[in-house]
Amino acid sequence: MLKTEKNYEFRAALDKVHPVIPFDGKKNKKKKDEIAIDESWKIVTADGFFPGSAGRDLEDFFRESFSLCLKTSAKMEKGNCFVLKEKKGEKTFAIDAKEDRIEITGNTRRGVIYLEDVMKFRKAPYLAKGKVTKKDLFSPRMVHSAWGLDQYPDSHLNAIIHAGFDAILVYVKGPSETTFGHSDFNELVLRASRYGIGVYFYSYLDSWIDPDSEKADALFDANFGSVFKDCPGAKGLVIVGESACFPTKDPHACPFKKEDRPAGDQRPASGWWPCTDYPKWLNGVKKAVRKYNPDADIVSWSYNWGRQPEKYRRELIKKLPKDVSLLATFEMYEVLPDKFPNHQAYVPDYTITFPGPGKYFSSEADEASKRKLHLYSMTNTGGRTWDCGVVPYIPAPMQWVKRFRAMVDAAKNQGLCGLMESHHFGWHPCMISECARHFFLSPEKDPIAILREIAEKDYGKEAANDVMKAWQKWSDAVDSYIPGFDDQTGPLRNGAAYPLLFRPVLHPHNERNLHIPFPKHSHFRPTVVRELYMPECLYNSAHCGLRMREDIRLLEKALKTYEEGLSLMKKALNKVPADKKDFAEKEMGVAVFFGCALRTMYNTKRWWVTNMRLEVEAEFDKANALMDELDKIVEDEYANALRALPVAEKDSRLGWEPRMEYVGDAPHIRWKLEQLTTLREKTMKGYRKSLCRYPNM
Repeated sequence: MLKTEKNYEFRAALDKVHPVIPFDGKKNKKKKDEIAIDESWKIVTADGFFPGSAGRDLEDFFRESFSLCLKTSAKMEKGNCFVLKEKKGEKTFAIDAKEDRIEITGNTRRGVIYLEDVMKFRKAPYLAKGKVTKKDLFSPRMVHSAWGLDQYPDSHLNAIIHAGFDAILVYVKGPSETTFGHSDFNELVLRASRYGIGVYFYSYLDSWIDPDSEKADALFDANFGSVFKDCPGAKGLVIVGESACFPTKDPHACPFKKEDRPAGDQRPASGWWPCTDYPKWLNGVKKAVRKYNPDADIVSWSYNWGRQPEKYRRELIKKLPKDVSLLATFEMYEVLPDKFPNHQAYVPDYTITFPGPGKYFSSEADEASKRKLHLYSMTNTGGRTWDCGVVPYIPAPMQWVKRFRAMVDAAKNQGLCGLMESHHFGWHPCMISECARHFFLSPEKDPIAILREIAEKDYGKEAANDVMKAWQKWSDAVDSYIPGFDDQTGPLRNGAAYPLLFRPVLHPHNERNLHIPFPKHSHFRPTVVRELYMPECLYNSAHCGLRMREDIRLLEKALKTYEEGLSLMKKALNKVPADKKDFAEKEMGVAVFFGCALRTMYNTKRWWVTNMRLEVEAEFDKANALMDELDKIVEDEYANALRALPVAEKDSRLGWEPRMEYVGDAPHIRWKLEQLTTLREKTMKGYRKSLCRYPNM
């Protein structure tokens, strides 16, 4: 039985990389072609046994997972030995397993983690004899912290390298200054390096510099160079369009700061257009940074101008410096005219409902390939997206597999070599990140087969069939709709805790000014969520009246499919062994919580449509009928929030996101329930009294 968790209690489990593996040698017998590891074995490496090293990790694994204490040595000795031979900068590792000697060469950290995974799946300290050679398909694999925004204790660095990532992202506002104030970047770089992890700065730096100005070099040095002067060991700098506004001379873009924009100037700001002088500005950044770190990776992320005409984007890529990396988001800005029968969909930020690649990514990848630029992509393959801001991952594994396969195709055909796998929402260990870790090794293994192995490992063989069927149902449901950006900044931002706000305005019951209570220490406060749902009408997207009605119909089917998956997982839980029960119930809780978020989106759309009809309805009987519909929606959403509450109480991962902190947890769901009660008992009853010729209120 799961106990109630306090906020942030998830951190202890998040950073535990070596689970206890119950092992009974009488029931789980060694096969003829396997080697059994016992305490007669030693670990030999000349690279040391410090925290973060491959040797220490292997030692920790056997002690923590199998209660085996292996001796360590810097020199070869007689007897059974693991021999670790590191080659600096190597992406490949090889394991040669013989009866009395298991040799790991190349990238020994990766090799050791792979070997550990083999034994986790085998549920025994056994290793098959023979040779295995693997190579990382992607590097860097960048992630933000899942522990807390820009926070990286050693335990989390250890979890990051075990999850397959090799680089971390830190928001930078100045030398050793991040979103929460001063941070010792050099100390972080040193600690991360012990785990084989590079540190990338994500620029929040002042970019307003005219590259043609006489003062340009000094300003570039003061704003960008100073960060690397202070911390020359950082791996690189990520620059996204919205953080790279400058006084452009491109006539297509506005050359003024937002506050100085002349009235009537509708041109996009420079950070939202592929400006012809952007390469000159980027060269200024590059020069300033590489003055202090000649090998710094300068990453230009084209996120903000992805919706602009392909012609201009390609022209920009042709002029980018050859020694920078181009980062393009994998799925965004795609127009889907035929996915749904009655309306055209437009793919928003960071979603797995469209696996990709989109035409924006493909066009930029083609151009980068021609120029042999380093090509990276923002893929969210840590498992989180804005499809729900407050779940640790989107539980749709087969949908993620579609993206994994498309990414590997892009690696082979267009040179995709590096990834940004999360934005500020971080990542969590789950079947998504675990499947990616194994699949992103060449030669690749069938990702569905990997998921099957994960299901058997985590839920037991008897339950695995039902688990796979449940995952498929959830994946089918996620594949059957496309959210809008208005959903991602509305009900999908904080799930079942998202309020229903009544319109039209009834004074003094003006709920339009209501704000979700954000923690005082959160980086982004109410501006990141729009409590009053406001559908957006975007170019290439069906108008909101049509889209809302079609979305409601699509979500009705999606929710039915999703519930079928929950039923299958409930069936699977009855077959899960006792030692795996708590884990399985928690993962079921994630799925229930995400399903509740989908239902909140569904109810929010119904609520908006009915509110809009009510606002213009003149006939009393029809208005009262609409109020009856609204009552039913509130009743359904109240039950939905109640369903989300107990799983949120038992899993502190739920309702939390690093930049927002807790905005969808149990206290926020209770706040939502109180809001719905007030809405139903006061605001709506009050409005009913106005539906007559002579209101007496």
